[in-house]
Amino acid sequence: MKFFRHYLEIAFTLCVLALFAGCASPLQQANKLAMSDPQSAITAYEQVIASKPGSPEAQQAQLGIARTYYERIEDYQKGFEAYEEVVSKYPQTKVAGKANYAIAWHYFNGKDYEKARERFAIVTREMPGTDEADGAALAIAKSYEELKKYDEAANLYKEFAASHPKHKYAAQAGLSAAKSYEKAGKNDEAVEAYKIVVKDYSFSSSGREAQDSLTSMGVDTSELIQLPETETEQPAQPSTIGVRSRRRRATNAPRDALGRVQERARAQEGGQEGGQQTASRYASPDFGVDPMDIMPPGMSGDSQGTMYDAMLMMANMSLQSGEYNNAGALYERAIQSAGSKSWKSAPNAYFGLAKSYRGIGNEEKAAEMFRKAISLDRKIIDRMILSGETAYGDEEYDEALRNYETTLGLASHKDAEIYYRIGLVHLKLKNVDKELEAFERAVALKPNFVEAVQHLAEVLYYRKKDAARADLYDREVRGQGNTDYKIQQELGDLSYKYGAIFAKEADRERQSSSCYSWSKIKHGNAARLAKNLIEAQLKKIIAAGDESEAKQITPGGEKITLKLVSDSAAAGNPLAADALQKSADLLAVYRHVGSRIVIVQARLKRDKDAQKQIDKLKDTDPNIASSADFHLALGEFALLQGDKDAALTGIKKALEINPEHKEAAERLKEVEAQGTTEAAPAEAAG
Repeated sequence: MKFFRHYLEIAFTLCVLALFAGCASPLQQANKLAMSDPQSAITAYEQVIASKPGSPEAQQAQLGIARTYYERIEDYQKGFEAYEEVVSKYPQTKVAGKANYAIAWHYFNGKDYEKARERFAIVTREMPGTDEADGAALAIAKSYEELKKYDEAANLYKEFAASHPKHKYAAQAGLSAAKSYEKAGKNDEAVEAYKIVVKDYSFSSSGREAQDSLTSMGVDTSELIQLPETETEQPAQPSTIGVRSRRRRATNAPRDALGRVQERARAQEGGQEGGQQTASRYASPDFGVDPMDIMPPGMSGDSQGTMYDAMLMMANMSLQSGEYNNAGALYERAIQSAGSKSWKSAPNAYFGLAKSYRGIGNEEKAAEMFRKAISLDRKIIDRMILSGETAYGDEEYDEALRNYETTLGLASHKDAEIYYRIGLVHLKLKNVDKELEAFERAVALKPNFVEAVQHLAEVLYYRKKDAARADLYDREVRGQGNTDYKIQQELGDLSYKYGAIFAKEADRERQSSSCYSWSKIKHGNAARLAKNLIEAQLKKIIAAGDESEAKQITPGGEKITLKLVSDSAAAGNPLAADALQKSADLLAVYRHVGSRIVIVQARLKRDKDAQKQIDKLKDTDPNIASSADFHLALGEFALLQGDKDAALTGIKKALEINPEHKEAAERLKEVEAQGTTEAAPAEAAG
């Protein structure tokens, strides 16, 4: 599935790119909201549709509603229905094509491959020449593969690779064709398909995997590998070796591959007295090897600048053979030779150099080179995760941790997955506290990460013996979270906790913001659910109470609300006061999560939204001032606005109401000790 993932993200990303081009339109504002406040984005999209019915903007807004439900709120049923509405309202339009593409993936991920194939086919017909059409063509082949119709899959993969030879997934498609032929029992066709991949994409990861497969089938691949042009009397052509940067397979290449290529290079040299060496001769100070001593004579120089490509090829082979000093020296010299030139394989070279440093035990330099590789190509992170998976599978847990931890913070959208994998490693190492923290971080960053939530439930129940919290996460996995305020509060509190922790860690601002955004969503859900329960309970208590006192609360038959009952209690109505007292536990929850929303909005620098939440709490719950959480929120808001005196007043008031309030106590110490308005947020829950 690695070559499908790209297509799922394209359309949603394009929707928000326009935000950086100038003044945002209502549609662009809605797109921006979808990234941080999905529920508000739905309302904004609906306003666009109402103001410009049938227009291109309305079509995009309709699609935006579907995406927001499906991708941000993760209400898959509503999202699916919204996509179907787009197709129904705007048939044979661009937005309908995108909706069909999303629907197709919905069916595919649900393993309904026949329906997926039908929808993907619509996309290929109605959106020819687009990324979606290419992705759909590959997905149709994959659907046949999942249905075990290997002949059909192989033919479609083969057709795609042949008709899109320059496509970024052409090599992978060719490889998939060969594998499908092999699964169908057509070994002759599989061998021919593997040969095409090796010949056309020798030094891509797919080419290397195809070489491995052919070798295991007893086929010699040495004559298939395309070497870079060597220096002759004719002008050399620029090499394309190593320009593809895809994931490397965990399996090593045959250990004699390097020798065979060197022999071929010497054979190509023929009776020449030796190619002219234009590269400098000196040993790498870190690896103690002169790379020119490793290079075959026929590959010693090139007037067209392909020398570094040849070195990269030789370095890859040395690395696969475990010859880290040789590999490192070659990678290092290739990078030096390329200099400031634009070189597509530079990320791969730095990645190989990092692995070479790690191979000789220089972790500091390895980490530096990994970061350099990732800065040039973010997809390197996927390769590092894959390396971690391979080490994990080989029970090399320290190596797996090194790979995972190096990638943290470099692509914030990957951090939840990485923390999850770190948790799995600590599970194997029986580091229970570190396991718990890793899974908590994963869930805090992505509360809908089902596997992480499940593992968090397990570590809480089996190893930390915390059955109460474990039950909340277990019920979330079982789909009960959307209607249970306790689960929403727990998820919100967890994201809130790690929002504060990430804020104190270097270069983790995005992770902190992501946690706070999730905290706002989950605490918002908890507040809504708790308020509904409060008002239902108040209604039940009042209906069962004294009739005359009940009429005083609702003299005109008004709907029972928290505000109405609170005002009546303040006026001396005993039934209203009793109803509020009996609802005290739920009220405490409502005030806690509502106050957390104030703090989160303030920390996200959304002052207007924070003030709106304060006003909403005051209006909805006239007794909110009795809450320690509320006063802590007021103090936090004041602090972030630069009013330290008001901040201290709020925090101290919280402690006056509840002297055991841990978060307020820690916050007071931090603010007083730091003596500025820049105090980092406390981690403790109230």
